This record gives sequence, C-alpha cells and structure tokens, in this order.
Amino acid sequence: GGVSNAPKTQSPPPGLPIPSISANNNMPTSDFDQPTLGTATLMKSINREIVQPDEATKDKIHFIFNNVSQANLEQKANEMRDLVKPEYYDYLSQYLVVKRISIEQNFHNLYLAFLEKINVPTLTQQILACTHENIKTLLQSDKLKADISERSVLKHLGSWMGLLTLAKN
Repeated sequence: GGVSNAPKTQSPPPGLPIPSISANNNMPTSDFDQPTLGTATLMKSINREIVQPDEATKDKIHFIFNNVSQANLEQKANEMRDLVKPEYYDYLSQYLVVKRISIEQNFHNLYLAFLEKINVPTLTQQILACTHENIKTLLQSDKLKADISERSVLKHLGSWMGLLTLAKN
C-alpha cells in the first residue's frame, strides 16, 4: 500500500477565519482587519479605539456567526451572550455591521432573529448606532457615485436599519 508518512498540515476547522499576515508588522491579523468589496471606506472610517477581544474570543465570535442558523438560533444566542462582555459590544457591533450586514443581505432576517434571541438591548442599540454611523460615512464618501460596490453596501445597511427600526413597529 501507498501509505505516506509525511506530516499532515493542520488546517483550521471550516468557517474559522484564517489569520493573515499584515504587511506593516508581520503579525497575524484576523479577517476583520481586511476590507472586502465595498467596505474599505467603512474600515478606514473607524476613528476611535475599539476594545478588541483576544484572538480566541474573536475566533469564537466569527465561528458562531459562520454557523448560526434558524435551527440553532437559541443555542448560538446563548453562546454569544455568555461569550461577549459589554466591553466588547463595540467590536461585535463593528464586526456584525461591517463584515456581515453590509455584504450579506440574504442573512439580515437571521441576524435580526439572532439579536432578538440574544436579548441584550444595549448591544442592539450599539449595533443600531454603528449602522447609522456607517451609513453616514458612506453618504459622505467621494467614491459613492462611481463605486457600485459602495452603493450596494449602502443599500444593505439601509435595508438592515429598516429591519432594526421600522419593521419592528
């Protein structure tokens, strides 16, 4: 038989972000630090210091979002509620709005149901404020008229804001 004794390389479980090396300091960064299509303006606009959880906590947050579904909403909401302390609400809000809501419109209703299950009003308010802040940033962007991906992000954020506010009444 052709059994190889070569060492196997360990790859992260599916759904976990693969750390990247940033050019400026050769330190691994999570995928949160990397802009995706249309979100570069939002990434550059973060003009305050956000308290970052440790990498293991970030990985768990990302893992929960990658695996949440209608079937496991309650379980994942409990995991998130236990994991994220109030000092990380700003990080979680930015992550959810910039890396999920802005580009994953097909999951807006799932994320809304997830937030309702988490049932932490201060977190929901923080996410609403973050959404508003990012919409304002995009409306002031010079690239908005020319960049279709920025307009798409703006449309997704507007749709999300409607779900968080108007659709609840």
